[in-house]
Amino acid sequence: MSHVLHVLLALSIITFVKPTEDCTTPDGSNGSCVSISSCPYILDLLRARNRTAEDVAFIRKSSCGFEGSMPKVCCPYYCMTPSGKQGTCVQREACRQICKDCDVKKCHGFDNSICCESNSNQERALINCTHISAYPYDPNGYCCGSDGGTNIKFIIGGDGHTTKLDQYPWLSLIEYEKAGETKILCGGALISGKYVMTAAHCVTGPILDLGLPKAARFAEYNTETLLDCLNGKKPVIDLFELDIVECSDIVLTLSIERTIPHSQYNPKTNENDIALIRLADMAPYTDFIRPICLPTKDYSKSKPRVFRLFSAGWGANNSSVLRSTVKVHVNPEYVELQQCQKSYDKIILKDIQICAKGENENDWCKGDSGGPLMYQTLNSFQVIGLLSFGPKDCGTSVPAVFTNVYSFNDWIYSVIRP
Repeated sequence: MSHVLHVLLALSIITFVKPTEDCTTPDGSNGSCVSISSCPYILDLLRARNRTAEDVAFIRKSSCGFEGSMPKVCCPYYCMTPSGKQGTCVQREACRQICKDCDVKKCHGFDNSICCESNSNQERALINCTHISAYPYDPNGYCCGSDGGTNIKFIIGGDGHTTKLDQYPWLSLIEYEKAGETKILCGGALISGKYVMTAAHCVTGPILDLGLPKAARFAEYNTETLLDCLNGKKPVIDLFELDIVECSDIVLTLSIERTIPHSQYNPKTNENDIALIRLADMAPYTDFIRPICLPTKDYSKSKPRVFRLFSAGWGANNSSVLRSTVKVHVNPEYVELQQCQKSYDKIILKDIQICAKGENENDWCKGDSGGPLMYQTLNSFQVIGLLSFGPKDCGTSVPAVFTNVYSFNDWIYSVIRP
């Protein structure tokens, strides 16, 4: 039986106190008694492979009741401001933008976060997000890196299965044309209304023999249908057979005006494997199309205590097929560069690259090139890596190598034009 199951069983046999809306976490932070499935911090501790005895003790002491058969915990994500109003833990810079009543005490488990009052100003800030431009949004705000329909959404899934319709709305598929045939060879991530970020090898070099990059596709879910509708995660073919279904926007395809590979991209060493794609028209800001945030720091040099990564796209599930027809996601594990180097003895890896690996068949494969490696901060997703290269065979758990996006933040801004 796994250690996680032992912890969950321990939670279930503890004598619980009467649940209340407000509670105090084991380290003295303010919180709310919620279902364990709604508490991202506790869930991350349960999943962490390097979980310590102190972490286990923290989980057990967080117990505060049941919701049916599901244990409840005192979750530090919710908090109370100094004036006694309910708030949420947000990054310090974001709180200054939306409220004046902020607790200077750091929220447990999150970097640079404080308790910030929840109010309608936050919702009004989202309205301004529709004023999209060629330049990336401020990563400390609420406009980039958020899933459709909400400004903050913690993703509990990510196990190699299909995503929800509105998850990762910055994902893009790059269309290539040759002899009148359109094909998908790479992915990318929308970083502003005018630019998609991808790998340099997706827009220059041998790939051009297979086709020229002509357009970027957005609001995609199932590549075999123009309009995607789901009942839960099940595709809906007949919209009249169910009372409630969820449908995405119709797929949007925007022509490519220009591709901009890094001038020092080296295909032999895979250094500087990054490129920007300038769109001919401005991408809209909707629940299904919106940009991801650029990274605010080099997470390979300063990892958070809980460092959960995400990767999503339409890459193949195994070596025998070209692509997945629907959008899927995985939770890869970060791998230190020194450890990653052992898998690539013919290439010298540098700190402008980072590594991550999946497990078994939940891995990167054909068609994932240029796709984003994402880290979910307290407020949003940041693109910290772009898939550069990996093992020849899929699903081997050998680390894949990504371009470290933070190393190229200055370059990104230097080539962006209004």
